Amino acid sequence: MKRGTVYVEKIRSGHCHERVNVIGALRGNQMIALDSFVEICNSELLNTWLDTKACPKFLVDDVIIMDNAPLHVKNEIVKIAKRHSCKVLFCRHIHRN
Repeated sequence: MKRGTVYVEKIRSGHCHERVNVIGALRGNQMIALDSFVEICNSELLNTWLDTKACPKFLVDDVIIMDNAPLHVKNEIVKIAKRHSCKVLFCRHIHRN
């Protein structure tokens, strides 16, 4: 293939090929608790990551900001945050400029 050539391959949304997902937390402009996994991200995986990898790196009274994705089960996330002395703010939409 020549340099500068656009290559497009049609695949079905993650069903034919293994998909790598990345999850992380941001404090100011610093990434913390960055992790990758091959499984599909569901609420169990998110909550385990939050409880075991992200929250232990947060400071007391840090605020965790979450969007309204279906896997963000509010009551479970609030319980995890409280165990780690953090607060949670759920937003309808999160936009970065």
